[in-house]
Amino acid sequence: MYLDEKYPEPPLLPCDLHIRAVNFQAMSIVLTGIQPHQNLAVLADSTILKLMEERSISSQHRQSLQHEPAKLRTKKIVIEVHIGLPLLYVCIVAFINIVTGHCLRT
Repeated sequence: MYLDEKYPEPPLLPCDLHIRAVNFQAMSIVLTGIQPHQNLAVLADSTILKLMEERSISSQHRQSLQHEPAKLRTKKIVIEVHIGLPLLYVCIVAFINIVTGHCLRT
């Protein structure tokens, strides 16, 4: 690019945009094969960005989990526990026993 602007004659890149794009694709394929250390730097940058994104998501998740116990402490949970048998059931069983006992005596 610099050489084309500095020394326009003879042009190093083709004038046709399509052919120039193909040329850039071929050049990038060759560069990825020859210069793996530069590609590692690009990979490292993208990996660092992904890790930073995951870190921010995990910190948000951690903060929401830290607020969860406070919400649970303020929330009143009312559970009605019935111990034993209901009064109506006891009364019906007692009545049946009294009637059965009376019938058996007579």
